[in-house]
Amino acid sequence: MRCRKDKKIDKILPYLLILNGNDASSLKKETRLKFEKLIICLMKIKYNIRYCSSKFCKCHPETIINELLIDDKLSNFLNKNNHGEFGFSVEVKNALEVIKSVIKESDESITIYDD
Repeated sequence: MRCRKDKKIDKILPYLLILNGNDASSLKKETRLKFEKLIICLMKIKYNIRYCSSKFCKCHPETIINELLIDDKLSNFLNKNNHGEFGFSVEVKNALEVIKSVIKESDESITIYDD
């Protein structure tokens, strides 16, 4: 059974990919690269891809996203693009808040798989 954070990621990723293909092209290179890294980190959360077993390690995608969102330019870009175009649901209209809620839920439910 899929958890809530996976459903949120499934809803927001197509939206972010459309932004990446269109609106993100107007961003400066550094901010655009951070935006692309944000998308990759969300995929890592969805598939629980982790490099180590320390729950709150700096290498985990949740930590990386929190660091990325400190950038005002990236946060402003996500806030600026809070619209319901492209047929996306109300839940996606505030991309920044959806991403923050995914991080919070993920931090609470991280499972580390041992070999």
